[in-house]
Amino acid sequence: MKTSLRLLLVSVVLFSWSCSKDSSDDNASGNNNNSSCTSLLPNKVSATINNVTWCADSICFADYSGLGMTIFGQTFDGASILLELDDVTPGVYTMGTDVNYLLYIDSFGMAYESTDDNPGEIVITQNNTSTNSFKARFNVVLRSPLLATSLPLTGGNVDVLYTE
Repeated sequence: MKTSLRLLLVSVVLFSWSCSKDSSDDNASGNNNNSSCTSLLPNKVSATINNVTWCADSICFADYSGLGMTIFGQTFDGASILLELDDVTPGVYTMGTDVNYLLYIDSFGMAYESTDDNPGEIVITQNNTSTNSFKARFNVVLRSPLLATSLPLTGGNVDVLYTE
């Protein structure tokens, strides 16, 4: 019985240790964009939404179509961010309804979106077409079309490998 308990304890400790993320991993890979995102996923999307840290820890992917890029991240509780980017060239761009759109759906299914009348900003810092890696940061005040309420999204970061 004691041997079984010890083996179980060692297994739990090893599993917990193997799933933790060492902050030096980010620095070694050059991933300084998402220090608050501790997801084990290789792609990272994170932000502070209404003063609460948000990190895509369940699903995170990016796809480039030649016309634009779609980036999607979701948490285990179902909250998600969808970015539809019209340009992927490094630079500073406006985020709104028609160009560089962002949709956030909270864990209760309430949608908030970027709008043209209160545009946000996205700064694309890298698009390496050789490695298909993309990095950006963004800030925007989102609006609920149903409730007419606003939701601040600050410190948004994207660090993804994309498919074509």
